[in-house]
Amino acid sequence: MMKTLHMLFACAFCAMVATVIAGCGAAGGGGYGADAGPWGQSPARTQPTQTARPPAEQVPDAVIVVQLRGKAAENEVLKLDIAQIELKYQDQWAPVTNREAIAKIETLPLAITQQGYTALLATPKTKAPRRKYTHLRLRFDDAKTAFVRDAKEVPLTVQASALDLGEWTPDDKAINTLLVTLDGTKVTATASSATLPSGALAVAKKTATAGISGKILPASPTARVDALWGQTKVVIGTAIPAAADGTFQIANLPAGSYRLEVTHPGYHQADEDKKPIVIEEKLFECGEVKLLKD
Repeated sequence: MMKTLHMLFACAFCAMVATVIAGCGAAGGGGYGADAGPWGQSPARTQPTQTARPPAEQVPDAVIVVQLRGKAAENEVLKLDIAQIELKYQDQWAPVTNREAIAKIETLPLAITQQGYTALLATPKTKAPRRKYTHLRLRFDDAKTAFVRDAKEVPLTVQASALDLGEWTPDDKAINTLLVTLDGTKVTATASSATLPSGALAVAKKTATAGISGKILPASPTARVDALWGQTKVVIGTAIPAAADGTFQIANLPAGSYRLEVTHPGYHQADEDKKPIVIEEKLFECGEVKLLKD
């Protein structure tokens, strides 16, 4: 009897639970049953928006040549040792060349005399971003920059180190020349020191328009003509002579002193000790360059 009551009680309890669960699914139940719609869900996670970065600014490079021309007074020598050359863009200074690069094409310190001196401080291989530059600055090694008068040497202070360019944007389709001129006759000197005032330095902006033309004999399509700066091995310009008649032209050179070196397998120049070719802002005709068989 007791076992039967227990069984009836268990069945009644299960029926009651089933009724309650079913009621929770009714429209008025507002519960979480099968008829109450989808289970509540947390908002879907979204990935943070990736803001596309603009591509890096592409600033074309421009070829820049920096030259210095100077002259001192009679019986005086200015020794200038340039440690670095910089260009100013907005409020930043960017290096153009340094002492090590200059020393490959010039003997430092530069010795400027009454006869004058033309130095190449940066070659046509020097490149800088094509931007609006406002100043050119020359930094000097004070320990090696000196003034000499009648064989007596004293330290030289150069007051002007930043030269105004206005708003200069170099042309990336041409060779840009910055010509710094120095008037050494304006040096003021005492027994123990000397000063080159700011008014003694100036800069001019131009393009390289000098050049050398000529003809090699015999003509050959395998020959090459190099224009080397001064007495150095630094090649400033190159040309391949015409196969028909050996004519050549090397354009876009900065004004200065050059010598030509012709490379032709099985031949050598008949006259390699010719005087340097001094050119200004125009094309110089050097005539015939004769070659002899080895």
